[in-house]
Amino acid sequence: MRYEDFEFLLFDGQPDGVPLVTLNRPEVMNAKNNRMQWGPTLVWGGLVDDPSVKVVVVTGKTHLPRSRCIHQSN
Repeated sequence: MRYEDFEFLLFDGQPDGVPLVTLNRPEVMNAKNNRMQWGPTLVWGGLVDDPSVKVVVVTGKTHLPRSRCIHQSN
C-alpha cells in the first residue's frame, strides 16, 4: 500500500509498532468528505495485516486549539 497516495491522511510509521495517522484537512477542521471517508477504511486493512503494528494513533492536523473531526462535508 502506498500511503502517500492518500490526499487527506498523513502517515508516520514508527519502528516501535505504533504508527501515527493524521487527518489532514485543517482548513475545514478535518471534516470528512468522500475521499476522507474511504481513505481510512482502506488504510486500516493494510495496518491490520501488518504484524509489526501494535496500535495506531489517530490525530488531526489543526490551526485551532479546539478543532477535531466531527462532521461530514461534501
